Amino acid sequence: MKRRGFTLTELLIGTVITAILILTALALLTSGLASFGKTDTRFDLSGTGALAMRRITEELRSAMVVNIATDGRSMTYELPVLAAGVDPVTGEREYVYPLEPDGVVRRLAVDDGTLWHQVGLNEPRPLVKNLSDTDPQEGSAYYGQQYPVFAFASVGSTNGLVVTLISEKELIRTTEVSRMLSTVQLRNNK
Repeated sequence: MKRRGFTLTELLIGTVITAILILTALALLTSGLASFGKTDTRFDLSGTGALAMRRITEELRSAMVVNIATDGRSMTYELPVLAAGVDPVTGEREYVYPLEPDGVVRRLAVDDGTLWHQVGLNEPRPLVKNLSDTDPQEGSAYYGQQYPVFAFASVGSTNGLVVTLISEKELIRTTEVSRMLSTVQLRNNK
């Protein structure tokens, strides 16, 4: 007698093996997608934080009148007056000497997880979103507490300013954290 099909046992074994292969492939796919999501989130957090930090530190280096709120979550500053014309050598507008503040109060403030930048009476613009209100790093002096984003510091014999940005974003099973810290030498602050 000729055999024309598969027995029930052969079909079950084939189905089980196929199911195991499909589940293994799905596990690898979901693991890869989760890893990609974490990497993308880390890149996004560190990229926006680094860009904002660079912009803040470049501007604060030239700040003259600097005031930081007692909680360290906001600050105001003024920049020196710029010359009306462009310097022929550098191609940039230089400061007028003797240095005097330009009278435009600039403000950096953290509110509801966003760092805002305001120039004069203009509308504030967001620099960084997803800032953490508390420091999530165990062992840190501010662990589980609200941390100062801005704080005065000494840089050698001159005045300085420490800027700390801690961004965090919730993922499916974890929270990704990006920590940026920069010390700025205040060149024109007396």
